[in-house]
Amino acid sequence: NVGEFSASDDGAGVEAELVDPRWTLSVRVSGLDYDDYMVLKGWVQRVRTLHAGRFLGFDPRTRRPRAYDQATVTPPAPTLSAALPQDPPRLVPLAGLVAGYKLSAGDRLGIVATSGVRTVHEVVADVTADGGGAATVSVIPRILLATASGVSVSLDRPLQLFHLRPGSFEHVLSIHGEIAFKAVSINRVLAEL
Repeated sequence: NVGEFSASDDGAGVEAELVDPRWTLSVRVSGLDYDDYMVLKGWVQRVRTLHAGRFLGFDPRTRRPRAYDQATVTPPAPTLSAALPQDPPRLVPLAGLVAGYKLSAGDRLGIVATSGVRTVHEVVADVTADGGGAATVSVIPRILLATASGVSVSLDRPLQLFHLRPGSFEHVLSIHGEIAFKAVSINRVLAEL
């Protein structure tokens, strides 16, 4: 998050978010053999040239909710039980979970807004679905886009659209190859790009 804080003489402060919250990626892969190095280098170059630096990505460390990380079954595909509230824009009402399903602080969920924009949000506090499979989840960053009820929510590999940061692509082929790049999330529909 990028924000600004200003205070008056009496110490009262006002904080304002100046830009939308963004996820950032910093990727460094080393110890690659020649074939893997060439595959990854080729992928980054294709993203840069054919896709204007844009790609769908997810954090492999938070692929699934922690309570089910090693499960062999795919997590349920819940839906929004109501349109996302505008105030506060950090609560996500879910339906279609299994009764007792647990989401832990740090888990990620993906939402596709009514416009088709994909966003990823982090669960702030532990929550367990009630007997009817419903739960209201507190998330960060705040919800930026209008989203209707019935929209699917992803608990398995929640995807976000990212853009490669210009000048961040580094690659070295020596005994073991190394590739690094940085990217920042963008709130656009992939088809628009």
